[in-house]
Amino acid sequence: MKKYFLWSVLLVFALMLGNTSAFSQVITDKEKVVEKTVEAQIAVEPALLLLFNRPILLLRATVFKQTPEERVKFITQRFNEIVTQGNVEKVVAMRIKEGIAIGLDENPIMVITEDDIDPFSKRNLDQTVEVVVKRLENVLFLINEQKSLRYNLKAAGLCIIAFAMFILLIKLLTYIRRRLRPKIERAENSFRDKIRELGLKGTSLNLHILSLLEKLVFWVLVSFASYALLTFSLKQFPYTEPWGRRLGGYIVDAFGGMTEKTLDSIPNLFVILVIFLIAQWLVRISKTFFTEVENQVVTISWLDSDAARPTMKIMNGVIWIFAIVMAYPYIPGSSTDAFKGIGMFLGLLISLGASSMVGQVIGGMVLMYSRAMKVGDIVQIGEYYGKVLEIGFFATKLRTLKNEEINIPNSLMMGSTTKNFTRISKNEGLIAHSSVTIGYDVPWRQVHAMLINAAEKTEGIQKKPAPFVLQKDLKDFYVEYEINAYVEKPEGIMKIMSELHSNIQDEFNRHGVQIMSPNYEDQPDKKVWVPEEKWYEAPAKK
Repeated sequence: MKKYFLWSVLLVFALMLGNTSAFSQVITDKEKVVEKTVEAQIAVEPALLLLFNRPILLLRATVFKQTPEERVKFITQRFNEIVTQGNVEKVVAMRIKEGIAIGLDENPIMVITEDDIDPFSKRNLDQTVEVVVKRLENVLFLINEQKSLRYNLKAAGLCIIAFAMFILLIKLLTYIRRRLRPKIERAENSFRDKIRELGLKGTSLNLHILSLLEKLVFWVLVSFASYALLTFSLKQFPYTEPWGRRLGGYIVDAFGGMTEKTLDSIPNLFVILVIFLIAQWLVRISKTFFTEVENQVVTISWLDSDAARPTMKIMNGVIWIFAIVMAYPYIPGSSTDAFKGIGMFLGLLISLGASSMVGQVIGGMVLMYSRAMKVGDIVQIGEYYGKVLEIGFFATKLRTLKNEEINIPNSLMMGSTTKNFTRISKNEGLIAHSSVTIGYDVPWRQVHAMLINAAEKTEGIQKKPAPFVLQKDLKDFYVEYEINAYVEKPEGIMKIMSELHSNIQDEFNRHGVQIMSPNYEDQPDKKVWVPEEKWYEAPAKK
């Protein structure tokens, strides 16, 4: 609680200092025209006279060879000396040769001349002096009030009461926040489930919007309460009362401006609401239609059921983008330079960083609509082999035989060869194949028979159509044979190939036929093969 309160107070004091600077700037802006006029006539800078933190008069003339700035320093020092000496009974004004002199009792402190009068004001010298006298009398009254013990105790008591109410308000907000937190968590979990229903996965999509909104509201209320406490406390003491009044006026003006702008924006907000309601209605129609296409309730010749869901996502994205473009001119503040600047900055960021992202999206769309693969297919992409888990707009996920999940960017897939072991195998079957090199001294009919026997002993290879052998090439030292066999399930192709290779080795060793790998420059004296009685040499077991 102390930490929150300290930060809140520091924030409010920063706002107060900024507001004070803004107030001085406002005074300067209002006097800008006057300054230029006066500078042209007397070539001096005007100076504002502040006594007890209250504006008295903007001095413009040089009097007794003192510039307005020097006059302000002299008047302030003279005023403080006289007030410190004792109570001042009255403020007097008397006409002199240079203008009208103003004093406290019998002690003159300043002279006002005709050149000090605002050239755009309807007041003459006497009226200006009358205003200055009233301001000085008010300053003296407030100085006496500040010296009163009763007044100070009353002001301090009100500040203590206000601070106690501030603490109670903070505790009440903390209690409400604690009670709302479980409900917010449940709402966020429900929101995350809805996001997942749209096909978007990953914790990065759980933005904790409601939690951020709850924190924002809490800190806005704490800051507002701190601001109100500071404003009220400053108003209780005469010297700081102008600061409190300025801070309070700033809040009133800000809320008044916001209220006025909100009322003016109601028609535009209504148009935005209508646009987004229409967009939401179109999204619902799109979702219903493409869901029926995905479930094959509705059949379209140009749209496959597997591509219905990604097409729905694209269509919904186009609808929302169109809705945002249509609603943009009606957004409050969209015509301001700040809003345009933010839009240009975001557009620049997107244009610089979205080139690779656009390539990924286009690659994903090509994969979806070219029907090169779908979820559940067994594929080989470059050196990666596995089952397709997800085809996204940016990347495709595979699960390998070793249960590794591989994320392949779609732009990389566009430049790679993709082998699909599932699609054609459903109707025509997938052919597993492997090559061996055998010397010319072995009859080719025997090699064919041994390869077919090895294939028929392999689990997962179909009996019909029957395996067959191709003689691929006649090399200088050996003949290259290729065994081809139809596989029942492409999911186990790697295991089937491993078992097939083992059976080929056993079959050739059983019949004493040498496999010509590695290659030999000269025929060995005896055959290179493994007799059956040595198949289970240690540590192998039957």
